[in-house]
Amino acid sequence: MPVVAAVIGAIMTGLFYWLMWGGGLDYIDARIRQSSDRKRDAQRRAAAIERQRMAPLRSIADARDSAAVLMVLVASQRGVPTPEQNAAIEREMREVLGFGAELTGRIAYAKFAAEQALSAEDAVDALAPLFRSNLTAGERKELFGAETRRRDRARRAPPAQNGIGHRRRGAYLHRAQASRLPIRPEGG
Repeated sequence: MPVVAAVIGAIMTGLFYWLMWGGGLDYIDARIRQSSDRKRDAQRRAAAIERQRMAPLRSIADARDSAAVLMVLVASQRGVPTPEQNAAIEREMREVLGFGAELTGRIAYAKFAAEQALSAEDAVDALAPLFRSNLTAGERKELFGAETRRRDRARRAPPAQNGIGHRRRGAYLHRAQASRLPIRPEGG
């Protein structure tokens, strides 16, 4: 037992001398500072990435462009928009928003900005001040009326377009697994 105490005493004495006269405190301080610098850099990097991804939305100055982005975001809520949804968006952009020859460029930018958004809520938060400042109450009502019409058309879409068939297949699989029935392939 005295040997163990002597070894532990020697280790503690060596540790004390290293901390006081061997630069141990400087080493520990540098490690703590380096760790906090890494955390701060990671937070700055995350904030910069968020600013970079939201830049296309924040750079929109025309309320019509922000309305186009909003339509693309709503259409993208269930996944990739169908060709029918894209045609409806283009029709609304042409008729309601008044885009003529510049429709192709504007729809491309709207899709790009919608893809860059971190979430639909963040995109709406970035676009809301533009709607409030540039649109009258009647124009806002017309914009959200267009969104309501587009959403109603999507609800009336056949099952292959709105994913209902996929959900039914998932329910079938769940029931089959719950009852331990053999699952047949869809074609068989």
